[in-house]
Amino acid sequence: MLFKRQAEAQAREKRLHVEDGWKYFIFGWIQVITEVFDIDISPSMLEKLSAIAKET
Repeated sequence: MLFKRQAEAQAREKRLHVEDGWKYFIFGWIQVITEVFDIDISPSMLEKLSAIAKET
């Protein structure tokens, strides 16, 4: 979160678009899990897993 807060603090001055990369991170890991374990993960399951990981 520190990195995101630092970027947000500079966003206006440097005309940056700041994006939270959490969903991209989870999406990448889901791609690996589906290939390694040969399972399909539905969009609703992806949201549930993301919520669980975010709490941790």
